[in-house]
This record gives sequence, structure tokens and C-alpha cells, in this order.
Amino acid sequence: MVRVALIGSNGQLGSDIDGLWADSPFGRRGDELIGLTHADLEVTAPAQVHSVLAGIGPALVINTSAFHQVDNCEEQALEAFRVNAIGVKYLAEVCKELGAVLMHFSTDYVFGGEKRTPYLERDAVRPISAYGISKVAGEHFLRYILPDGHILIRSSGLYGVAGASGKGGNFVETMWRLAREGRPIRVIQDQTGTPTYTRDLAATLLKLTTAAEFAAPAMRPRYSVLANARLTAMGIAQPRHWRDALIDYLRAKGYLR
Repeated sequence: MVRVALIGSNGQLGSDIDGLWADSPFGRRGDELIGLTHADLEVTAPAQVHSVLAGIGPALVINTSAFHQVDNCEEQALEAFRVNAIGVKYLAEVCKELGAVLMHFSTDYVFGGEKRTPYLERDAVRPISAYGISKVAGEHFLRYILPDGHILIRSSGLYGVAGASGKGGNFVETMWRLAREGRPIRVIQDQTGTPTYTRDLAATLLKLTTAAEFAAPAMRPRYSVLANARLTAMGIAQPRHWRDALIDYLRAKGYLR
């Protein structure tokens, strides 16, 4: 039995990881998941990061924390770097000391959007926003400090039943609210992406860790579809089509029967 620390356990991804834990390979073998909210751990405070994680003694740390308000990152670039880059540095340093693996989540926004075919893990990054740049910096810290002790996952357009902390919901919730209120829905039509239901992402990553033991302030990549090629190479099934996942989400929220 091992201990696993889940940072951001009450967020939309963290909540789904927690909810699926008991039936995952980890849960079935008795591994303990210890959830940490922002109130429990501030990733930008190095002394607290060390004391909390050293007190737990995890074999794996799952970091879902992020400053992900993309437009606000343009005006609050320093805060974006504190959370998305320096916070990752602190976590990686403590994990290195403890001999723990760090699973960290990045984003499709590390790419520039020039392609018209799904991005591969080996494609060169070229962020075009402060948010994307800060996430790339976090990736570099992760690889530099824990070259053989990290799992890096990039995802796109997350939505989950718990909603995104700091955003007051997610894109699906916003669209549903506008439709319910009968208000005009205006969305950008020149961007292509693949939204990700956090429950599907949580289910996939629990298999992966087992296998691995609108004018807006911020620019968005026009095309940021992720190919997930390495999942296929590892023999792990691709997540279901985003349309099927969205229907399941709407049912989970009680919007559809």
C-alpha cells in the first residue's frame, strides 16, 4: 500500500479523481488517496509544500492546481508564473527529496495553433499567451528537476461536474445557462479544439499511472486538437468521443434524462 497526495482535490478534475479512486487499480489494492485543497496547501509557499508533503510521505503526487483564467493571466503574468511555473518547481524539488513521482497537468495552450492536424507530444511548443508561456515554464522545471520521476499530461478544454474553481463554472455551463435564459449565444468560430470531460480524463490517467508505475486579452491557438499518440503506444484506449462524453456530463448534471 502506498500514499498518493492529490493537490486540488476539490476542483473539477480532482473531484473526479477522488470519485473514481475506490474502483481504480490503486483503490482496489488499498492505496490511500490524501486530498489537499488550496486551504491545505499553497503551492507557491515552499516551506508549506515541504512540510505538508513530507508529513504525508507520498509515493505519487498528483498536481491539478493551476492559475487557468487565461485572460486574467495577461494582466497577472507574475501570478501565473508563481502558480504555473514556480509552484511546479517547489513541488518537483520536494518530490525529488522524497523519492516521489510527480504527475502534473499542462495544456494544449503550449502550442501555437498553426497545425491543422492533431498535435503530437513531440511537436515543438510555441505558446502565444501568458498562460501558455507560464505552463511551458512549469513543464521545463518538471523535466529539469525530475527527468525520470514525472508524468506530464496535457489536456484541452476541461469541464467537470464540480466546475472550475476561480471561473465559476466552465464553458459548457455558460452555454447551458445562456440557452436556458434564452439569451443570444455568441462564440468564436475560428478555433478548433477537443473539450475534455474530467471524468474521462480521471479514468484514463488512473490507468496511465498504473501502466507507468469574443475579443479577449489572451490569444488562443486556432487549432489545438491533441492526438494522444502515446496512449495508443502504451496500449491504453483513447478516451471516448467528446460528443459522447458531453452527453454523459449533461446527464450527470441533471440537464438531460
